[in-house]
Amino acid sequence: MESNINSADANVINTENPQIIFVRLENIEFPDCYIITSFQIVVIEQPVLLMECHSFICKDDTLEIIADSRYEDYSWSAGETIKSIVVVVVVVVVVVVVVVV
Repeated sequence: MESNINSADANVINTENPQIIFVRLENIEFPDCYIITSFQIVVIEQPVLLMECHSFICKDDTLEIIADSRYEDYSWSAGETIKSIVVVVVVVVVVVVVVVV
């Protein structure tokens, strides 16, 4: 990797999964002073969240959010580690969904 093979200026496009990325860090003023290291990235699909269709959701209503069952582990921001979670609505946000067929 010292000969700029597969060098990247800014964005790296994931070509394998998992993929090992090699990095060379060097001092601009002293190009002979550098280190080469690597790290592995794993791209995980964004989970599909299943929720009941509501016409109206009001503050303090509860809403059940269910993640699809393709995953071994679940970690919600509230600390739950199960496939579904019931949340209390604190802020009402209007979302418009347009379906193109």
